[in-house]
Amino acid sequence: MLLASWGPEEWTAFGTVATAAVAVAAATVALFQLREVKRTRREQTQPYVVVDFVPSRVGNNILNVAIENIGRTPARDVRVTFDPTIRSSLKDYDIEATAMFSEPIRSMPPGRRIEVLFDVGHERFKTDLPSRYNITVQASDSRGRPLEDTRYVVDFGYLYGVQYIREKGVHDIANAVDQIAKTMKSWTARQRLNVGIHDEDERSQRDRIHHDLTGRWPSLATSELPQILMTIGRLWVRWTVQSWRRLATRFGSTRTSVSGEADPPD
Repeated sequence: MLLASWGPEEWTAFGTVATAAVAVAAATVALFQLREVKRTRREQTQPYVVVDFVPSRVGNNILNVAIENIGRTPARDVRVTFDPTIRSSLKDYDIEATAMFSEPIRSMPPGRRIEVLFDVGHERFKTDLPSRYNITVQASDSRGRPLEDTRYVVDFGYLYGVQYIREKGVHDIANAVDQIAKTMKSWTARQRLNVGIHDEDERSQRDRIHHDLTGRWPSLATSELPQILMTIGRLWVRWTVQSWRRLATRFGSTRTSVSGEADPPD
């Protein structure tokens, strides 16, 4: 055999070549692993901008378009393009002409989300406008280095026909506060608060009249007397009080005159 005829010099040369080959293979694997580590680290730390169509928190029939940086670093010069061109069925609303889609977004920090009105679902459903878009996102990292374009398909057609359980949030709190403000405003006149004053003496008089006319004190089991009876009762009380006052005045005058006649002159 050929190997059997090798001498020490040949085996030494073969060992050197094999060692070099193993070293080259190890270096190649190490270089590949280093590149993978760098690529993974770069992907984990670079910005990542996504676009989607989502139901609005205001109402499930309202569609918003949302752009969000879900990466860990800021994104710069973000440009979003749609194929076909994004259009809304809303009248006088050229969303494709807005600066958000006609110009790049200069900066999007990590976690930054931009959500704007896109369309009204039931109105769009009546038109021939598409629900499927091919989206391309172009951006640069925080150092201004261009990132690889992100391309994907978004189709919001699956939202039609589904039902939602609406969760109340901050928007509902704002609506409740607004309703409270409107209610309180209706209580005011000339920028002043209208305060209702309850006269306890008046209430006591009404209760007394009720008792004198019916023989029972007012309670939850008794209904209010008709206004005409209360008026008659007030007149009766007033006449009674005035009569007693006249009698008391007359009696006092008579007593004073009698006392004056009984005292002897000085």
